Amino acid sequence: MPGGPVSASSDFAVGRPVCVIREGELDLAAPPEVAWPLVLDIPAWQNYKKFEHVSGPVGGEGELLALLKDEPGSGKTPYVARTALLQPGKRIIWKFVRDAPEPGDAALGIVDFSIAPAPEGSRFRYTAFYECVTTDGDEHDWARQRATYHGNFSTLFDTIMPKLQQLVEDATA
Repeated sequence: MPGGPVSASSDFAVGRPVCVIREGELDLAAPPEVAWPLVLDIPAWQNYKKFEHVSGPVGGEGELLALLKDEPGSGKTPYVARTALLQPGKRIIWKFVRDAPEPGDAALGIVDFSIAPAPEGSRFRYTAFYECVTTDGDEHDWARQRATYHGNFSTLFDTIMPKLQQLVEDATA
């Protein structure tokens, strides 16, 4: 193949994607200058057993992180996240990639968090896109996997967003 061997993440070229998108907003009971550092303290309100700096400027654009979720079904393969955009105090976009140690395990995600002043504190907006690829199975298997990912994503956001709200409330108490 031109350009070298195909990597494990070539599942994206041969498999069938399962995509999940979740968007929303949340009112936080603190002004942006108080809430923003808490939004960036991901381990405090999300479920990670590993959240480590790998390279690049700490807390800046281009930073590379290694992440490992601590949730049922999240697998044992870490994600690598790169800060794609940083507008301090306002917005951050991360790109997540998980290489596939086995076919069908590759994943890609993009998370966009922003915060703005609101009458009672801050308005936190989020968009999360996640794609994994199935490489085998029939239509029924794909539909089952798609339903599972959608359910897991909904459960995740329904769990972590109240944690973020509580974290911000506790910081202002």
